[in-house]
Amino acid sequence: MTSDKKNADRKTIAQFFTLLGEGRIPEWLALIHDDISVETPLAAKGSPTVFKGIDEIKTRFGDARQDMASLVFLDVDIQPMVADGRWVVTCRSEGSFDGGVRYKNTYCWLFGMEDGRIKSWVEFFDPQETIAVAEALAAQE
Repeated sequence: MTSDKKNADRKTIAQFFTLLGEGRIPEWLALIHDDISVETPLAAKGSPTVFKGIDEIKTRFGDARQDMASLVFLDVDIQPMVADGRWVVTCRSEGSFDGGVRYKNTYCWLFGMEDGRIKSWVEFFDPQETIAVAEALAAQE
């Protein structure tokens, strides 16, 4: 992988986190390949763990972000893997929902890039944090 391509891919991945955090979903979706494939293997039992295509990504991740009052990704560390176009990212997040429920999590993401856009990702996160937020949101209803 050339240095220019590596820098461009790193910048795209950094923008992914910035735009998602800021809730700028149309711009965020522009970074993602139409044939995207996403896996969330640690999702709650009974929840979908595989998402295909830009429409499913917008519905699952874009709409979820719009439900939040704030979100920021912190300590984002983007590292290339040996295979061209493959990246590993670690970070954490902090945010809140309307009504004051706080959200935080830690992550490890595996990204695949193609033609300057994100073609795939696998998202590992702390399921205990996700469960705690779901319970707090349910208690508000």
